[in-house]
This record gives sequence, structure tokens and C-alpha cells, in this order.
Amino acid sequence: YNGKELERKNGLNCYDYGARQYDAVLGRWTTVDPMSEKYYFSSSYVYCIDNPIKYIDPKGGTVVIWYKNESGKRTSYSYSGGKVTNSNGFVGAVIAAYNYNKSNGLKAGNGGGESSVAIIEDTDIRVNVMEGEYDKYAPESAGGTIYWNPNLGMANENGTVNSPATGFDHEAAHALGHKKDPKQYDIDRNKYDKQYDKVEERRVITGPEQKTAFANGEIKKEQITRKNHKGKDVITEGVTSTKVNKQKTNEYEKKRKVWTSEP
Repeated sequence: YNGKELERKNGLNCYDYGARQYDAVLGRWTTVDPMSEKYYFSSSYVYCIDNPIKYIDPKGGTVVIWYKNESGKRTSYSYSGGKVTNSNGFVGAVIAAYNYNKSNGLKAGNGGGESSVAIIEDTDIRVNVMEGEYDKYAPESAGGTIYWNPNLGMANENGTVNSPATGFDHEAAHALGHKKDPKQYDIDRNKYDKQYDKVEERRVITGPEQKTAFANGEIKKEQITRKNHKGKDVITEGVTSTKVNKQKTNEYEKKRKVWTSEP
């Protein structure tokens, strides 16, 4: 239908338009247009400003940041670089991580932060970002979703600490791999690796993570962050910080114990 793929996974039965899903049975979109804030004169649920004869939307590319507004309602903010028109704290944290990784990567000239830049600025890519208690990339969630804690860093076995911003780029690297070559990504994330658990983790940890951590000044040139897929979750003083807040880290660990002990 209309050149778009019918997504039957998990019983969705929706057409994948990249930026959102279309339910042909209801004749409705499942979410608003992620670029709707740029077109206030038009309904946020229509396609191509309600003029599909004149306009097309082949890419739907941007990063869509999901957050709860002051009323507690889940809403989204679409961002593809440049001026920020949203004052939400989580939105600001995502953009701060992007700017930090981009700026330091350019200064280092080593490719650090490139994954963060790609998922936001590349119009061929559309990725969701949601706040989570811990970091992960879920390819099966709404076409690809990064769950990220803007306060969560990682203490490595060699004494170095990855900032939350570096953690964001790690997940962005997974997202980028998924978007660029979904078949290979699916193979790699399920293929066992003796040292890094999965081949996909080896690719990201030994590649993008190293480059970004070095660009962000978290490791020295001769150092590496990790030789495995391990590390201790810690709460830092901010998105770009490697300073561990011991009190908040202890509180976080207690919460994790409660989560893991629940049936």
C-alpha cells in the first residue's frame, strides 16, 4: 500500500511510514506527525499537510524525544539539530548530550560522537528517545527506541567512568547500526561473542564507545573503556559529568534490588 511496508510484528498490522504508523482499518495515524510543531496551521494527525497529491514524505527523519509534560501526559518533541524550542528537562538533557558529543568529537577529529550526530541530523533516520531507569536500545519498540537515563554513568573495571553523554552515544551507535543495516544488526545482536557477550556489543564498545569516551576526555589515548560488556552503573553529577554521586548511586542500587526481586 502506497509503497510502505505492512508491519505485522506483535500484531500491529500497521503501515510503517518511518516517522509514524498508519492503521488502515481505522484510517488513522497512531501518533501525531513528529514535525507537527513546524506546521501549526494544519492538524497534527494529517499526512503531508493534508495534500498528498502535491507533497510526499518519503523519509520522516528526525529524533523524537518522548517526555511527560506538566500535566503528566506523554508527549513528544521532534529535533533534527539547531534551535531548541522546548524547555523540558529531559529534552534538554538529550540535546546537551548530542551537543557535547558533537563538539568534542569535532575537536578530537577521531569520529567520536558521530552516532549521536547521525541519529539527530541524518534525515534518512528516525529514532525515538525515552527516559529510562537504565540505558538500552530496543529495535522492536516503535521502529527503534533508545531508553536513556541522563544521570546514569558507568564505572569501568580500569577505574575510568563513562559519562551519561557517552552512554547516550553508545545506544545511538546501536540505533544507527539497526537503521543502516537491519538484517546485519539482527544477526550481530543475537550472535554470541565470548568476550563481549554479543557481536553487536563488541562492535559498539570497541568502536564508537572508545572514540567518544576519548573525545570526551574520559580515557587517555592509550586506554580503553572496557574489555568486556561489563561495568557498574553509577549516578553522576550531570549529563556530561564523570564525577560519581555516591549517595544517589547507593539509592539507585537499592531501587535496582527492589526491581530485580519483584516476581
